[in-house]
Amino acid sequence: MNKIIPRAVLSAALIAATALPTLAAHVENVRPEVERQLSEIGVSETDVKKISIFPRRRTGQATSIITGYNATISFHNCDGHLAINMNSVGDVKDVYNRSGCNFPGVRSY
Repeated sequence: MNKIIPRAVLSAALIAATALPTLAAHVENVRPEVERQLSEIGVSETDVKKISIFPRRRTGQATSIITGYNATISFHNCDGHLAINMNSVGDVKDVYNRSGCNFPGVRSY
């Protein structure tokens, strides 16, 4: 029993060590598209408080398959945020405002 637990812990640590940098690299690969969208909308870099990008995974399965990305942008000058939804290669599928931020040509929910 003593040998099984350390091996399981070691295996989990190795998986995490190899998967996390890969996930971070994928997220950073779509950041330029998020920044391009912000530029197209006319958002100034100085207005952006934070850009968060999260991977979407296939639901109902214990898998590492990424089906797309959700970017959420918060701002210094409004309480809401802008959402950018992308597919697995970073192509933009949807852009919309949430809760108090308004941008010309972008839908609000």
